[in-house]
Amino acid sequence: GGGGAKIMLESGAFDADRVEAVFAGHMYPEFPAGHVEIAPEVVNAAVSRIVIRLKGKGGHGAHPHQTQDPIVAGAHLVTQLQTIISRNLPAFENAVLTIGRFQAGTASNIIPGEALLEGTLRTLKPSVCQLISERTDALVRGVETAFDLSASFEAFEGYPVLTNHPELAEYMMSCADGLLGADAVHRGYPRMGAEDFSYFSEKWGGVMVGLGCHDSRKGFQHGLHSPHFDIDENVLDVGTRLFGNALMHYAERSCRTGADL
Repeated sequence: GGGGAKIMLESGAFDADRVEAVFAGHMYPEFPAGHVEIAPEVVNAAVSRIVIRLKGKGGHGAHPHQTQDPIVAGAHLVTQLQTIISRNLPAFENAVLTIGRFQAGTASNIIPGEALLEGTLRTLKPSVCQLISERTDALVRGVETAFDLSASFEAFEGYPVLTNHPELAEYMMSCADGLLGADAVHRGYPRMGAEDFSYFSEKWGGVMVGLGCHDSRKGFQHGLHSPHFDIDENVLDVGTRLFGNALMHYAERSCRTGADL
């Protein structure tokens, strides 16, 4: 993926033998400043990027019978892909398959020879990721046959699942409860976004804390990755006090007992 955590690990940015645990915070615009969300275990999904290429035969839009139209084939494929999760997974399994890019053609009256589809696959279990990838490949092969063109499918593995260490999660909940009050501490649930902090938490026990940062009264109403995203800067004070308090007590306990939580 495009994050820096894996590169930091591979480049030796840390003295691994001196790291006991890792702590992180992430802006959560779902909550106002002064509130936090902490998941007891799974925080974020694993992510893979999928790339599908369809190669047919282009031609004039007035004579589609003389072509092998990759746009029509791609349109069928996009809708077929949305049946994988609903018809191959139990209702209680979490997964998302989204096609976010469909690129083909240069003019309104020309059927192109190629089409490119790119998307994102989000899962919480490796077995589910494998199943969806296999079914995607099968559908691509089916479209290839049905529309008499050539097709390819590739999946590029991204960030792994982000999981909080259960004891560290409970510890952070306790710290947040003491600092912010029980009503401001929310028990989290698995979210289908992805986070490269997962590389750190795979290597060491870790915890990700969602920091509430919006205040609609101040006009901060937009979600993450919006070009209009902004924060209530009171969250900076909340995060500093929460992590400062948690790290100080964690270090004191570790020094006193000679062991981590």
